[in-house]
Formats: sequence, C-alpha cells, structure tokens
Amino acid sequence: MENEITSLYTQYKDVDTKYKKTFKTITWRADEIKISDYLPIDEKIALIDIALQKSMYNGMVHPLQLKKYYELGLVYMYSDITFSEEDRTDEAKIYDELYASGLLNEIIKNIPAKEIQILAEMLKETKVAIEKHKVSAVGIIETLIQTLTEEIPNIMDQINQLSPEKAAKLLEMIAQQVPNQTE
Repeated sequence: MENEITSLYTQYKDVDTKYKKTFKTITWRADEIKISDYLPIDEKIALIDIALQKSMYNGMVHPLQLKKYYELGLVYMYSDITFSEEDRTDEAKIYDELYASGLLNEIIKNIPAKEIQILAEMLKETKVAIEKHKVSAVGIIETLIQTLTEEIPNIMDQINQLSPEKAAKLLEMIAQQVPNQTE
C-alpha cells in the first residue's frame, strides 16, 4: 500500500533540477564582460540587505545612497568585474566612474528583466518593512537602547569629571525625579 502511494508522487530527489548558470557577454570598449543571467536567492537577499544597511543615515534609508549601493551590488554580484579591497574603500568613486562612463547602465540593462523585477520588489518591500519597524514601539525602544548604549561611555566620562559637590547635587536631582518606591 505504501509503495502504491509513493508511486503516485514524484520524489524531489528524482527530479532533475540541476541548473547550468549562463552568462551574456558584452563588449565594453576593449574588454569583454560576462553578465550572469541568475543570482541565487541567498545572494539576492544579501544584495538587498547590504544595500539597505549601507544606505542607513540617521536611522533612515537615504534614497540616493540606496540607489548607489543597490546598483553597485548589481555590478558586484552579476558581472565578472572584480574589485580589490582597496578599490572598495571608495565606493562613491567606483559608482561615479561606472555611471559617468555608461558602463553601469550597460551592465544593468543586460541583467534579465525578471531578475531586476524580483530585486526591485524585494528592495521596496524590505525598505517598507524596515520603515514600519522603525516607527513601531519595538523599533523605537531598540533605537533608544542602541543610542543609550553608545552614549553611556560619554555620560560616564562627564560624570567622572564632575567635582564631588556637583556629583552629589546631580544625584540629589535624580533622586527627586524618581518616585519613592516605598509609598
């Protein structure tokens, strides 16, 4: 009976799902550049996450920074152009050179439209989710905790620089603000 049931279904392990990655070759001036036709889902997620993280400015996603890092991510992940660590120390320069030369547009237009559509949807949805989280109670508390954690060393330095009299006065003022727990 069990063999009859399993024979009704195709087992995943028996399905040929092997994918051969293919590339489109473009000629840019004297160079041939390969553009991948597909990026695995985990790499798409990484591209979106990195672009959003790098484009954060004062707790918000900066639109121009997002454009820069998203489009650089497309170049990094889809083309066979390699960049050294030294190159990557000035990504604004890389972006400007790729953009001004027209190579950035040439690479992006040769990435399959379906890939760009998926990434654009993921980018938009993830950005909206981040923005909603930032204004939620949990997001506000997380931001407050992060800010306080970053500022504690500065606060402690300032307290340590107070004279004993001023420190005693500060503690007295704080004590007056805290409700009496024994009442």
